[in-house]
Formats: sequence, C-alpha cells, structure tokens
Amino acid sequence: MHRWRYHTINRRVGVSLDGDRAAAVKARFLDLHRVMSIRDFLSGWFRGAPYEAVRRGNVEDFVAYGFYTRSMSQLPDKLRVRTAEFVSDIERVWGVEFPAGRNPDLIFMAHLWEPLRVLPKPLALHLASEAAGLACHALLAALGFRRRRSQGFYYWIRSPLAARPPKAARAAAALTAAAAAPLSGIATAPSGGGESAAPAPARPLVFIHGVGLGLAPYLGVIWQLATACAGHNIMLLEVPHVSLRLQARASAVDDVAAAAAAALRAEGFADACWVAHSYGTFCVSRVRALTPSLVHSMALIDPVCFLTCYPHLLYNFVYKVPRVADVLSSGLEGIMGAARFIFSRDLIIAETFCRKFLWHELQLWAADLPRAALIVLSHADDLVPAPLVAAHVRESAPAAEIMYHPTAGHGGFLADLPFQRRMVAGIAALLDAPVAKSYTQWRTRYVRSFNGMLYVAYNDDEANLPKDAVTVSEATGYGMLISVMARQREDFDGFLRFYNHHVNAHGLMCWQQVLRNGLVLTNPDPAASANNCATDADTDAAYALLLAARLWGCKEYGTRGVQVCAAIWLHCINHVTNLPMLGGWVGGPDDRFGPLKDQAYCDVCRPSDLVLTHFYLFAEEDVEHASGWRRVIKASLAALEELLVSSKHGLCSDFVAFDAESRTYQAVTSQVLERPGDGTFSWNACRMPWRVAVYFWETGDVRVLPLMKALAKFFTGEKEIMAGYALDGTAQVDYATLSFIAPAWCLLQVLGDREAQRLETECQRHLATGWGTYFGESILLLARLQLERRYLGILPQASLWSTF
Repeated sequence: MHRWRYHTINRRVGVSLDGDRAAAVKARFLDLHRVMSIRDFLSGWFRGAPYEAVRRGNVEDFVAYGFYTRSMSQLPDKLRVRTAEFVSDIERVWGVEFPAGRNPDLIFMAHLWEPLRVLPKPLALHLASEAAGLACHALLAALGFRRRRSQGFYYWIRSPLAARPPKAARAAAALTAAAAAPLSGIATAPSGGGESAAPAPARPLVFIHGVGLGLAPYLGVIWQLATACAGHNIMLLEVPHVSLRLQARASAVDDVAAAAAAALRAEGFADACWVAHSYGTFCVSRVRALTPSLVHSMALIDPVCFLTCYPHLLYNFVYKVPRVADVLSSGLEGIMGAARFIFSRDLIIAETFCRKFLWHELQLWAADLPRAALIVLSHADDLVPAPLVAAHVRESAPAAEIMYHPTAGHGGFLADLPFQRRMVAGIAALLDAPVAKSYTQWRTRYVRSFNGMLYVAYNDDEANLPKDAVTVSEATGYGMLISVMARQREDFDGFLRFYNHHVNAHGLMCWQQVLRNGLVLTNPDPAASANNCATDADTDAAYALLLAARLWGCKEYGTRGVQVCAAIWLHCINHVTNLPMLGGWVGGPDDRFGPLKDQAYCDVCRPSDLVLTHFYLFAEEDVEHASGWRRVIKASLAALEELLVSSKHGLCSDFVAFDAESRTYQAVTSQVLERPGDGTFSWNACRMPWRVAVYFWETGDVRVLPLMKALAKFFTGEKEIMAGYALDGTAQVDYATLSFIAPAWCLLQVLGDREAQRLETECQRHLATGWGTYFGESILLLARLQLERRYLGILPQASLWSTF
C-alpha cells in the first residue's frame, strides 16, 4: 500500500507557463539586492558549492526552474531570451559577472522534480496523532470553542456574547459578501437610523497553525489569546495534511486560504486579524493575495512566507538530515529538530512542500503587508533567515512592528512563556491598533487647545498667509469628522466648541482663524474676508454632528446638526442648479436674498464639494428641506457623470462653472478664486476620488462606477502620483504628496485593485519621513476610518440610496 501511494503521489505535477506573472516576480526579486547577497543565495541553492564555481549557464538553468518550472531546453525561444536577459539584470543589480559556460558538476535543489524524501512510519504514530487531536478537541470545547466546517476543513470559533453578531446578521452579511464583488466582502448592514445604534461586531482573530500536531502545541497560546482578546471572536483553522493525520492527499495552500476566507464570511465578518505560525503564514499570505479586503492586520510568527526564495527553508526542511550527535547535544532545540525531521519525511507533508509548493505564489513580499502587522522572528531559526527578513520588512514596510527572540529557534517561542505574553499583547493590540495609533499620531501632530476648545493646526510651517493664521474651517470640519469616527467624544466636543465660537451671522463657521496677542480669533483683516464660510467645511461639520447624535444618542448634537444643514441649504446651495456654491458669501439666484452678491460666482462649484454621503444623511435628518436635498443628490450624480464625459481620465478641475448653452458644468479655463491652476486637477479636486470612493463603499451605487474605474485606470498607469495634473493627464509638477496619494489609495482600495497596496506603502513612506501635511494626513486618516469602521452601522437605510 505504501509503495502504491508513494508512486501515485511522487509523480511530477505540471505547472502552466505564465510569462507575465514571472516578469512581475522577477522585478520584485531584483529589489532584494538591498537585503541579501547573491553569492550566499546561489551557493545555498547549489547545495553549498563555492560561488566561484557557478557559471552563467548554471544560473540560467536555475532561473528557468525557479520561475517557469522548466529546463532551459523546454522553454520557448521567447522565454529563453527573457531568462538570459534576467540573468544579465542580476549581474547589473548585484554588481557581479558570471563566467561564461556551464559547470556540469553543479546541481541545484530541484525539490519539485526530485523523488520525495519519505520515511515510512508505523500506523501507531498516526493513531497517536489522531488521539492527540481528539484530546485537543475536548480541551477546546471546554474552553468554549465550537467546531464548524468550511469547504472541507474544520475550524473552531469562540464567540463571546458581546462579540457575537446575530444569526440573521451573519447570514445577511455572507450573502452581501458573496454578491457584492466590488465591495470586497462588506459584512455589516446599515441600521435604520434613530438616535443610537449598536456597534458593529467586534473584529475577529483567525489563527492557522504550522507543521506538527495541529492545534495541540498551541493550546497555551490560544488560551492567552482568548483571554487577552476576550471581547473578540477567536477562530482556529485545522490543517490536517500538515498535522501527521490520516490523509489520502495533501491540499493546496490556496484551498486552505479559500476555506479560511469562506469561514470568516460565513460568520458575518468583513475582515480579521490573521495570526499564523510557520506553514500557516503561507496560508495567510494567500488570503492577503486572493482576498485582501479580508485582512485587517497580521501577526506572522516564524514567517516562512518571507524570502521563501532563499535556500534556508528548502534545505533545512527538505534536504538536511540531522546528525545524532547534534540532536543529543542540543537539548530542547535538538529534540525539536529531530521531531521536525520526522514530520518532514511524512508522505503527505512531503507532497505539501515538494509537489504543491511554488515559491513565487506563496512568498509574501513585505510591501504587501497590511498597515498593521507584527512580525515575530527568532534569531536561531534555521528555516527563516531572520536578519534578512527583518531588513526586508524594515525596508519595504516601515510601519510593521518586529518582535525578535534573541535565542530561540523555529517554534522556540512555544517553550518561552514570558515571550509568549509579550507576543500575545502585541497581537491583541493589532485588533484596533491602526485606528488608535493613527489617531494618536495625527492628534499629537496637529491638534491644539485654546481656552477649553480644540482646533486643527494647518499652518505650522507658516506657508499660508497671514503667517499668524493657525486654522481654517475646513480643518475644523475634518477634526469633527475624525473624532466622531474614532469615537473620541471629548475631542469631538472640543472641536464643536471651537466651531460654535467662530460662526458668522448665518450660523456657519468663519473660514480662517489667527493667533494674535495670545488669542485665537477669526481673522479681523477686512481683506481676508474671514467671516465668509466655506461650503465643504460646514457640510463636514453638519455630517459629523448627525453621526455623533446617532453614535452617542445625544439629541443636542442632532439639533445642532440640523441647524447647520438648514443654514447650508439656505446660504450655500444654488437653488437653480441645485449644486453647492463655494460658500455663503456667494449668495444665490433666489429673490429671498435680495440683490445678488458676487454674481460671477453663483454658478461656480467645486466638484470636491459633491459629498453624496453627507447629502443623503441631510435628506433624512433635515426634514424641512428634505426635498431640496434630494434635488441636490440628483444634480450631484448628474454632474459626476458629466465629469466622465468631459475627461476620459475622470479627472476634474478644482472649479467648474455652469454653462448656460450646454446646461452642464464645465472646467474653468482661468483663475477663478485661488490660483491660475483652478482649471486643473489640483488641491481641491484631489479630494474627489476619496469622496466618491467612500460613497460607493457605503452604498454600492453603480452609477459612480464608470467614473471610479476611469480614475483607477489613470492612477494605476502612473508610476508616481504627482501633486497636480492637467485634465489630459499631464503632470503639472514634479513632486508627490500625501494629499493626492491618499485619495487615490482610497479609490483603489474600495475597488479591490492590487495597486492599492503600492499606494499604501507610499503613504507609509510619507508618514515615516515626515513628508505629510495637515491636509494629506487628515484625508488619509479619514479614509482609513471610513473604510475600517464603516461608521459603526449608523448610516441611512441602504434602500434609500436608489430612491434619488
């Protein structure tokens, strides 16, 4: 029986050629020159041969195997040429030169082609593993876990009452996730209003184990996680084909990833904190690649998924045979090494690593990490090149936290209780770390207090005039939105006091405040027209007030929010075109206002002021003007559709003006208010991709999809997103800034575009290097809060979206 099974499983597995994917991976491989030596790399792959013995032909053979799973002679002519070119790229990037020819005495590790290395084991060993599994199951049940099934795999879930979503909500969320592909698995449904709403289900933690005896070795860690994350669901996935269980065949890593993703959706969750050890990190890597929206954060322990291309893992797990003397002299590490050798020689585990293992699919590149990530490394790990991985992560994902065990080997953390406690604390912090950490950083950098009030500083570098200007109404609106979405009520009240202290005769906020003689006051200079208001600032403030009323059940917030809504309707909306004007200072074509002020501006609009999510809530709460807000919604949608017609890239100008002849809004052709570039995609219009993306994220309204896709096509085609474009897509400046990158990231993230990760990394670089500004960092934080918290389920009923 064993011989027959071995003969069946030992067969080579065909791998299809994918030249485009190989090209993308090659480009990323070349970036590794910053962290690894090509000499050590090739020497390791050629089984310890001196680097000087390696010839160019040997490297070409190795590249053909590594990227195409073919020999050079099996490759089509085009791919043979590409292989030779890639070897030249390696020489150029690493600054080496391979001697011509081929050394026939060199053999590289070709685990996919070589016979499986297997040691037959007595049935009793497998039965003992099954018994250990049953005992583990009993303990998990005693700890409050319940067993369920997903796509052929079993998982365990511990659902505290405070964290458990209702059964109906779980079912509805699963249907939503399956049916709404552009929404990438949104799992909560908006509530129907009222003064307060229940918070969304607490984010779960999903754990996937490594090679060994399944979940049994991790019971202590699991209990600590359940205790530290008591308010969260804990999900544990069992992977029997790497657990020495009785299995007919091994499953592919993608099958495990799909089962884990399906289990998460079935439980009604939009995303999770994914925790994995060793082999489990491959599975999480594939979840991140295949369904990135399901990954809120990651904790990767002994992460073999990093630098999988390096020879460490393959040699020490598949090829190396431990010496008895080493086992006996190395204590616990030696015993664990011997046990690992026994596991690696299991037929099904050997199939897993030598027949269903393509490094370029399973490797996780540090640039693809989510913003919140914990990487746990062990200095003596012989499967993970820990120093190289640490360098790779620091270079490509500076926001990730690295925890380093100074002495342990692979899996050694299981025997170090104090280190486990530190690790568990780090994992628990991930569940809400991005929101808490980002808010704290933003608050420290930009929030200032004065006389019991809070404001957002926008001019610390004195780049705006006058130099003693400290804030603007736009910044206050952002502060109110950010604080309510981050559930910071005390800060929200501080911003609200500042807003109320600086309103004009219309009840809307004066647009600029200065610091003079120790006082923060509205700019008194007549030329500044600081008593004027800015429409976008007041719409953000009104929206924040209405959200706060629903979140905290405070009627006073709601009453004030409706007052601001009414003032916006009366003073900031053009009642002929039904679109927002620039501010209350413009006036409007309505007899009630008497002689028009600034008539030239009454038909001018900023596309970035078309904030549909705000207008829908206004229509629901500002009952007196509900029909008017519905007209604003219709006009805004029509205007957004017109933008796509007028610009093939979806880019809009900072200002548009109503054209009486065509009855449409057109880009202005000269300076209207702020700068000569008012007719370009600049510092106002840069917010539009973010505003539209959040609207689609919340509603799924397909009417804005064509515009979003046009913008996405443009942004993904740009190597670097610059701080300003003409409407034909020509960059107007030669520098990048967070104010333009963050909205583009938000758009691509909502669409599930893979390029979103690249922009996320760029955002992190700007934050880490101090290149951010109040404007860009506020937009980025708002976008993150909107996508991660989804307003805590307090938006209008989804059925209302289609009625306008």
